[in-house]
Amino acid sequence: SKGEINPELIQISRFVDDLDQLRKTLGFTKISILGHSFGGLLAMQYAIAYPQYIDQLILLSPTPSSSEDYSLFGKELASRLIPHSEKLK
Repeated sequence: SKGEINPELIQISRFVDDLDQLRKTLGFTKISILGHSFGGLLAMQYAIAYPQYIDQLILLSPTPSSSEDYSLFGKELASRLIPHSEKLK
């Protein structure tokens, strides 16, 4: 992307509010959300903010949901890649 980025517009709380506005606009009382990668993190945040509107929450390879989980993910990934480092170069 080109141009100025306004950090105030790039916040997960805004994305969660956008999802809820979409739910309201489409006229759904409850929704099922499938979240993949970053979308999984967003889906989890939506479910925390609006549990009353969730029918089903489906997570497909979600981004780690906490800094601790992200750290564990990085360590696990590194341990799996080390044996193959020469091939990967």
